[in-house]
Amino acid sequence: MTRSSLALFVVLLPLQASAQTIYKCMDAGGGILISNTPVSERCFPIASRARSAADSDRTQTVPERRKRVTSLPATSQEFSGSGVFVAPGVVLTSNHVVAHCQKVTVGTLKLLASVKASDAQNDLALLSISGLPQNFKVVKLRSNEPRLGENIAAVGYPLRGLLSSDMGISFGSVSATKGPIDALNLFQFSAPVQPGNSGGPILDSHGLLLGIVKGGLNVSKLQSATGITPQNVNFGVPVQLIRQFMKASAVELQVGVGDYSLAGDALAELARQFSLPIICKKE
Repeated sequence: MTRSSLALFVVLLPLQASAQTIYKCMDAGGGILISNTPVSERCFPIASRARSAADSDRTQTVPERRKRVTSLPATSQEFSGSGVFVAPGVVLTSNHVVAHCQKVTVGTLKLLASVKASDAQNDLALLSISGLPQNFKVVKLRSNEPRLGENIAAVGYPLRGLLSSDMGISFGSVSATKGPIDALNLFQFSAPVQPGNSGGPILDSHGLLLGIVKGGLNVSKLQSATGITPQNVNFGVPVQLIRQFMKASAVELQVGVGDYSLAGDALAELARQFSLPIICKKE
């Protein structure tokens, strides 16, 4: 397989997740996809509330099911991602988390937010909020880019509505300083992430911001096309692009210095002070 043809299968899955229902879908190649929306007719809800509805469907005739589906009123949907405070009243996240939202709220208090600036090419967005949660803290950015092999922690709110609604943290290392097909605007890391981690901070061992979570390889499509099953292949937007984006958006940078390494529990406690869930409402 040539380099150009392989690029067709190196598809990043944004890790924005539904706060309501998670779907298991079959793609055109017969692979299994986990999605936050029913992307095709071959999708089945796997969240507990959705399963009970699906079970009731099986007791009805086809005309009855069609009648029930077509008579449902249009309702809004909520999806979730993650974010990090980078300045007073300013939250950094992934652009794909908020790009098509009619309403965005942040934090457990669901503070109303608006998009201050966005960069679709590098998948970055800055949100402005009118209030600050208790124990508010601004993350400090690292002055240098990710280094191959260094330890990192990925923080966020994965699969809200299916897993815990509390903040999660996972650990790994920088696997490559470039993204798919040598992309310069991404780096690769091994810490496990799930839908809902998008926009969450990637921290170095000192608790400094090294990047934010972008997504991972589409395992199903790559496996179907090549027979290869990638493991722990995830990607983040590196801090050097975040610094450029914040400067262009007239947001003051708070750059830190790593004096000493933190244990995992200390990193988690620090991350709680500047990490928060982001809820996107679509009509």
